[in-house]
Amino acid sequence: MHICRFRSLSFAILLLPYFVNAQDSSRTKQGKIFQPYPVSVSVFSNASALPTSPGQIFEHMHPGLDIGTSFRYNRSEKHQLAQTVKLGFFYHRFVQSAVQLYSEFAYRYELKNGLGFDALAGAGYVHSIPNTEILELNDQGVYEKKTNLGKPEIMGSFAIGAGYTFNKRYRESIAKHTWNPPRLYRIFINYQFWLQTPFINSYVPVLPNTALHLGFSYPLHKYGKI
Repeated sequence: MHICRFRSLSFAILLLPYFVNAQDSSRTKQGKIFQPYPVSVSVFSNASALPTSPGQIFEHMHPGLDIGTSFRYNRSEKHQLAQTVKLGFFYHRFVQSAVQLYSEFAYRYELKNGLGFDALAGAGYVHSIPNTEILELNDQGVYEKKTNLGKPEIMGSFAIGAGYTFNKRYRESIAKHTWNPPRLYRIFINYQFWLQTPFINSYVPVLPNTALHLGFSYPLHKYGKI
């Protein structure tokens, strides 16, 4: 019952950007600012552990790559609300290779100098593929390798981070109402704690993970006024 509710919540979070985007499209017709949809790319190391130190996360490197985008809910420069959509992959030797598809609600507090602090929470889908061989006894009494394409799981994610936004001529352009600001690019570091379930029902139904991300974001489009 709880898993079904969590799956429904995950599905709703993944669909939320499309409903909000439809509302934003109607606002642009009234002269509002359209969204730049920045592309975000990060590399990370993932550890199967409760929140821990960066040293332990990188003690055994389990590399991953995360690609995504986001859109804004509001126009405040200081208190920014956004929704992310991300696709990720990581490799954990002897444990699993996993594909992630998830969405997060994000809050950012950004200073005038471009330094910002983030808090994110979300949910989504994980496809986990074991990185160990699975042997099965055949009719001849011989063990043979069994093909395993993995299994679907759900995930919940919580993260905090910090970053720096470059190209602050943007604010000068907005202040002068030129509406032709340059694109903003940003570097960031995020500390993520996430759960996946059901992992192994017999003894690890919920697997905790901690990841440290280092990445950048760059908008596909400039801000503008329609």
